[in-house]
Amino acid sequence: MRRIWIDTDLALGAARGDVDDGFALAAVAAAPGVELLGVSSVFGNTASRTAAECARRLLAALHKEVPVIDGAGATGEETDAARAIAGLPEGTAVLALGPLTNVARALAIDADLARRIHVRAVGGNLATWGRFAPLWPFEFNFAKDPEAARAVLAAPGLERRIFPLDVCARLTVGVAGLQRLARSGEAGAYLARHSWRWLAYAPLRYQRLSFPLWDLVPALDALSLIEIRVEERRLGIDRRGGLTDGGDRSLWVRRIDPAAAWQAFLGLLKG
Repeated sequence: MRRIWIDTDLALGAARGDVDDGFALAAVAAAPGVELLGVSSVFGNTASRTAAECARRLLAALHKEVPVIDGAGATGEETDAARAIAGLPEGTAVLALGPLTNVARALAIDADLARRIHVRAVGGNLATWGRFAPLWPFEFNFAKDPEAARAVLAAPGLERRIFPLDVCARLTVGVAGLQRLARSGEAGAYLARHSWRWLAYAPLRYQRLSFPLWDLVPALDALSLIEIRVEERRLGIDRRGGLTDGGDRSLWVRRIDPAAAWQAFLGLLKG
């Protein structure tokens, strides 16, 4: 039985903010042979309280009873979410889909935690510069709390897999994809209904009528449903939250198959 914990700044179901975290949560919740131990919220894409409420509504739509714990609303906060993560059992995969505030604090609470969990974190980019398209992809999760990101990437003994933005951006969904999703069942219909507002914003933000499903990539990897190519690399965080060469060792994801990833996700929702 796989054990997974999701730490997220989920905004699917809110009035604004990226919706990709919802796809990741739906994938894990729908997967057989998985124990979703809990969900914690964190600030970033939206307010922490909003993220927690969006997660509760999505899980209700998926008919899943999973604990959702309000997490950090700003940098440096110690919350019940951090304490819950600090108590996770050995072998748990932590999907860190927002700023790393809760995860960093949990590692500080229990020094043995780094040995017990493995973290998949979305963020970073060594290929391009800039915050706005077409200077893309920008940094977000690590930049929101650089100190926390630095602590997680430097934690001794912690197994880390970093999913950079330029790689995750290859998995996208557009009009046809959302239409197909809406026909795939109750879960897909919920995701599609709350994603149209973000798709309408995509031409301005991404210069195309589709948007990236960044956070779905590590979720599918944690479920062993996609093939990825990784390399070991020394990675650190600069003072602004940008990813740099020369830090501690992490696994760096280099390549994914977007078409295969999308088909794997649809297969999960169809059961």
